[in-house]
Amino acid sequence: MQKDIEQTQKLALDRLAMEIKSSIKLKQYLLNHDCLSITKLTSLINEQIGTADAKLAGTLALARSPHLYGTVRDLKLELQNIDENTLSQYKYQIAQVEALVQTGYYKQAQAVLRAQVPANHRVLVANAANLKLNNPDPWVLTDRQFLDELMGIASLTQMKHEYCTLHAHLKGRQLETQFLLENPSAIQNFYIDRHGRLLHSFAELVANNFLNTNDINNIAQHVVKGLRTTAKHRKADFYLPETHVVIEVSQNHEAGKGVRKSRYLERKNIKEAEYNDAGYRTIFIDTEPFYKATGFNIAAFCDLLQAELKRYGISTSTDYSVEVLGYSNDDKKKNLIALPLIDLVEFLEDEGIDGLATLKNKFHSYMNILKLRTDFDAVMEYFKRKGVNNRRANTQLAIERRQANYASMQSVKELIRKQNIKSQRDWFNFATNNRQLLKKLNVPSNLPFVYKRLGTWEGWGALWS
Repeated sequence: MQKDIEQTQKLALDRLAMEIKSSIKLKQYLLNHDCLSITKLTSLINEQIGTADAKLAGTLALARSPHLYGTVRDLKLELQNIDENTLSQYKYQIAQVEALVQTGYYKQAQAVLRAQVPANHRVLVANAANLKLNNPDPWVLTDRQFLDELMGIASLTQMKHEYCTLHAHLKGRQLETQFLLENPSAIQNFYIDRHGRLLHSFAELVANNFLNTNDINNIAQHVVKGLRTTAKHRKADFYLPETHVVIEVSQNHEAGKGVRKSRYLERKNIKEAEYNDAGYRTIFIDTEPFYKATGFNIAAFCDLLQAELKRYGISTSTDYSVEVLGYSNDDKKKNLIALPLIDLVEFLEDEGIDGLATLKNKFHSYMNILKLRTDFDAVMEYFKRKGVNNRRANTQLAIERRQANYASMQSVKELIRKQNIKSQRDWFNFATNNRQLLKKLNVPSNLPFVYKRLGTWEGWGALWS
């Protein structure tokens, strides 16, 4: 259905593009102060699309759609008279602006740009002269220039909230993978501290760095001992063995409503009661207030953690930079997204992944990163085959080990003589009624199946002859 909608949109846009190329009047209608009016273009496309579901929901829909992006961009460049020769017309202006930029006269550079260059060409000239604009026009930037504009944005989430237009163009150009490749810290599936410890959220990473920089001995994801609990085991985010303190860093669950929130609070109260009954001292921190559209408030979070630790007589300092407290080693993320398939497989095997089940269960944090790869299916297929082969080899090894410990054929004959067994029927009746005895003696019930493999089977008659 989605493909049909996109195809309808593309056909409508192609028809409109042909109409614009042949109609001076329509082209002028789309121009607004020498710039393409995307709102007007969206309106014209919707007029030509008959199916209501196929209509563009908003002006940014043009930028978000990979299917439409190239056509719209070509249309915009044509309407603004931008081609491969455009920059050659502004050699003098580029040199003048560049000289002002190099000497730090940015306001004067912008004044030259506004006075001497038409609005529809200013972004091109500014980029050629290395002048950063507050609101660059993404349509006329090359992919490389566009990615450079995104440098410094911490994550796709921040981009979506603070720079929604840039986020839409990133999707339309299908550059999300390239952006993450060049900014692995923007991948937020997991975090690795400077000692190689894996953390599952940014709040956990900050808490971990705060404890370590203050030289407080701690164990992450610690299975808490001595609890009276119905759970299989309780894992605390951090455990401080010297002071018997358990720290739990919640992951935005208290922001829920209704049943979801009540269940979370119920689980939290049960965990706290179990810790207290076992003599542990607890610190529960709700991270929700520290997450903003602009990012995570590291300083405020560490102030709260410091105050909570002080209650138990643990003194700490918050005199550390945001860079230190928020540090994450991104080498593994780079490997997962950038390594060639052969090297990636070797890297994952070195991590301890021996099959698809291990990858999905124990290394599930890696999965969303691997899905960004174009060869994701090949990675999954490789570990699926590896898992099957390993299970087959392990099964065969188990069989061989078990067979090596089976009772000898002479011992089986002695058992049959003592039990006065004279036929196959007698043997199987005996085996059915004496499973525990056979298990203790390590005698299989299906004698031919085992002893043929061991090479000692002489036939049923030889057992009672």
